[in-house]
Amino acid sequence: RSSSQGNKRPAQTQKPAKRPAAKKAPAKDPVSYRGLKAFICLALAVVALIGCFTSEGIFIGFFRRFAMGLIGKGFYVLPVTLLVAALQIILVRGKPIGARVACTLLLTVMAGALIHLFGCTTTFEWSGKLLGELYTAGTIPGSEGSGGVLGGAFAEVFRHLFNQVGAGGVLGIASPFLRGVAGG
Repeated sequence: RSSSQGNKRPAQTQKPAKRPAAKKAPAKDPVSYRGLKAFICLALAVVALIGCFTSEGIFIGFFRRFAMGLIGKGFYVLPVTLLVAALQIILVRGKPIGARVACTLLLTVMAGALIHLFGCTTTFEWSGKLLGELYTAGTIPGSEGSGGVLGGAFAEVFRHLFNQVGAGGVLGIASPFLRGVAGG
């Protein structure tokens, strides 16, 4: 044997270099933040539930007035929707939850709008003061109360577009749709 033959190695077939698997982007909503968000929703659900029965206490009174100014009588649905939102945040894993939680909370606006349409005896004039009047009327108990700024605005716009019965139909159809989106 010659020295050149001893140093030769058999030719090796080279496999193409594998690219490292693409790493998934980090979740935009880490689990630790989900726990915090769920805790906030649960705490607000408790505050809203207490606010359904009393307005005593600085924070409870402020939260009740503010929420009723925004969603009117839909405030009485708020504890349930906040509890459902907290459960969605905790239980839904691996899927985006922002739209689900938003649709769940929009059910309170739809409830306020429906109550405004069929339960509010106050008439509102289209002017620059409409939102302020809706906010103020949202905090009033009884049939003079409105659906608040959000619910009342939806109700008034739809009432002018469709009439009272048509607006009720549109809002009635929109509410289960929101629940369907929220439920996944």
